[in-house]
Amino acid sequence: MRILVCMMSARGNVNTIIDYVFPMTEHEIHICLDGTEFAEQAQAGGYEVFIVDYFTVSDDQLRMALEANTDSIKLVQTQICGTGGHPRVVKEVAPHCIYANNHSNATNVAYNGISMLFALAARTVFSDRSVKTGKWQRGLYDFPSYDLRGKTIGFLGLGNIASEASKLLSGLRHHGGKFIGYRRTNKPCDFVDEVYTDMDSFASASDVVFCTLPSTNATRGLVGHEFIRKLGSGLLVNVGRADVVDEKSVFEHLVSKSLLGFATDVFWDEGSHETKTLISAEDMGLKLRPHFKQFIQQQHTGATGIFPFNYDFRINNVVSSPHRADVVGIDSLNDFVVLENNIEALQEGKEVMYRVYGEY
Repeated sequence: MRILVCMMSARGNVNTIIDYVFPMTEHEIHICLDGTEFAEQAQAGGYEVFIVDYFTVSDDQLRMALEANTDSIKLVQTQICGTGGHPRVVKEVAPHCIYANNHSNATNVAYNGISMLFALAARTVFSDRSVKTGKWQRGLYDFPSYDLRGKTIGFLGLGNIASEASKLLSGLRHHGGKFIGYRRTNKPCDFVDEVYTDMDSFASASDVVFCTLPSTNATRGLVGHEFIRKLGSGLLVNVGRADVVDEKSVFEHLVSKSLLGFATDVFWDEGSHETKTLISAEDMGLKLRPHFKQFIQQQHTGATGIFPFNYDFRINNVVSSPHRADVVGIDSLNDFVVLENNIEALQEGKEVMYRVYGEY
């Protein structure tokens, strides 16, 4: 097959891609190191497979490449990271083409999200900070843990990350727990007890929402004021994309404690490295509880610095990690195993792994 590759890991894994995945006797491979080179090389035409990531290849560059290969292209595979706008571009330019996203790190993302969920429920971060800052108070009985037994876990997004998370959380079923999910169609899902197609009903039925959604036209801002109000006094975990959750809405509900807790591995301003002053609850005319103020003071930093968020989320009902869910790193051979399997499936006319459907 004629294959064009352009992704971050190509810079350090050219030999891995060629020798481990694609024996040169079987495939004609061209490897590009940036999006501009990719778009230019694609003009030669005749490519059947593009292997890309959205950090390296922009939507416009992918569009140019697809337009030059509409008669031949069969598969666009995203490696290493999320989808970005690539599925939408594929659907617009080459609707016959299969789009797949490599979820070989789904278990790692699920593991990280569940770790944050339990830390949030047990108030581990607040407890740890209280001990280490000389604020010793045995038991911290004024701040009880959130009991996950008998609770309904709502998976917002029913892909591979959610599937892996359900396996890791399966012990909760033995304590009366229930798993539900949301999707726009009523297509069954084998790892949840019930699928909801109405968002309000899903939020109301959930005690904990575990969000794995990508950023698309349909999902941006989906978890806003009304959704969180329906969720009520529960917990929200986000390991999808930050802008699925409305930043201002979740902050307001956390401060008022109508939402009991929030854990996130993704943020709204990750690309900025400029110093900023955070917007505080007081700036918004919201009353901050004394223990919230105490926790912020324990951070040993002012409200000015390099932060990936705009509101002062340094409160005791928030657990965060710096977008590190893919703990195995981007150079894992696992990423290439899925890729090899999909190329073989394409050649044999079989279903590829991790195909992406839906509106973007």
